[in-house]
Amino acid sequence: MPSSKRFLGKLCVAAWLAALCALGASEAMAARRVIYDAETHTIIHALAAPLLKAADLDPAGVDIVVIVDPDINAFVAGGPYIFINTGLILAAKNVGQVMGVLAHEIGHLRSGDVLRTRAAAAGASKAAVLSMILGAAAIAAGQGEAGAALLHGGRASATGAFLAFSRGQEAAADQAALDLLAKTGQSPRGLYDFMALLAGQEALLDTDRDTYARTHPHSRDRLATIERALATAPARDAPPPPHLAAGFARLRAKLTAYLQSSTTVRRRYPASNQSFAARYARAIAAHRAHQTADAVAALDGLIAGTPKDPFLLATRGAFQLDSGDAAGAEASYRAALRLAAALPETARAILTRDLAAALLAGNSAIKDREARDLLRPIGPWASDSPGYWRQRAIAHGRLGEVGAATLAHGEAALRRGRLKEAHDLAARARRQLTVGTPEHLRALDIENAVRNQLETR
Repeated sequence: MPSSKRFLGKLCVAAWLAALCALGASEAMAARRVIYDAETHTIIHALAAPLLKAADLDPAGVDIVVIVDPDINAFVAGGPYIFINTGLILAAKNVGQVMGVLAHEIGHLRSGDVLRTRAAAAGASKAAVLSMILGAAAIAAGQGEAGAALLHGGRASATGAFLAFSRGQEAAADQAALDLLAKTGQSPRGLYDFMALLAGQEALLDTDRDTYARTHPHSRDRLATIERALATAPARDAPPPPHLAAGFARLRAKLTAYLQSSTTVRRRYPASNQSFAARYARAIAAHRAHQTADAVAALDGLIAGTPKDPFLLATRGAFQLDSGDAAGAEASYRAALRLAAALPETARAILTRDLAAALLAGNSAIKDREARDLLRPIGPWASDSPGYWRQRAIAHGRLGEVGAATLAHGEAALRRGRLKEAHDLAARARRQLTVGTPEHLRALDIENAVRNQLETR
């Protein structure tokens, strides 16, 4: 009988592959990706933390995953996980709107909607429901490309009976959101304003579509309920907590600068705007335009005002690494990590991964060895991306650890949906590694699991 750790490892590989293999690699690569960024992770979790506590949920036990997707959407899945699209964050006008959406999704988690959704799915297409569940699992496992495609396909093919149940859940989650906002002393105005935005967008769509063809109640219907609650809410005029508003402002600025055009950045954050968020966005935009000196100078101005901000130092490190200044990037990331003791474990892990990338860019045996040692103990969130495994492959390869390098390449291929490549690399790694070691057993598990999936296609 296999050990519990190896058995768990087999289950993880099999579950991950089940989600991945439900669609072709071309579809997977065309879908969206998960953001692995320490600042983004920390801010979005900080927004959710008071609401989770009010719902009697452990903030450390809920993962909030930001997906690069222009659609205005957020949803929950088993885990528990909350998924939020960058499109929603960028469309929101203030932090209250995002917190209203988060409160709604937390309402789903508190009421156990994910489990009930699975039970209620008996009357729906099994393939549709399975694709929704597996898609969420795939995103949570780091395969955002496959997961997003699976989720899209699942929602598109669901049946009316299932959606009717979903509408009831949505109405209950709206009420839960109102309760959670009240418990945390926050106004429901943000939730109302966001629903008003959605209702306005719906008015531009085909009004002849059957309401039962939707996964959510009409925003206009939900808006009326929230409006009544807003009229009597004790905190209806309360401003959002200043530190959360500031965090949202810099997150929105960062996403705008990285994901949208320079024209959009200039329009939203003109030179006349000297707020922290605007200066941050312009610094990132300058970096994207390859104006490295201007970008670093602008960022250094922000750092001078808040010298103990680890995220500004990490962003400077990213600028320096992209411009070929490996030594400068290393120094910036080390400084960021020295200031990161109070950050969530996942944020520290992501910063550690980033430091390892800077060390590898230094191209020396000593730095390669340090990078390898830093990367080995990193937890699952930071190690979910193909980039993490590419870093490990480089470090192992430069140090002459051929089997470990081959296995890391196989892990990266697996996360990119390249199953045949992952199988061949795992088989090669198995022959290169010492029999019975954890790495050898991992290679064997990947090889066997992928082979079984390929044979059943």
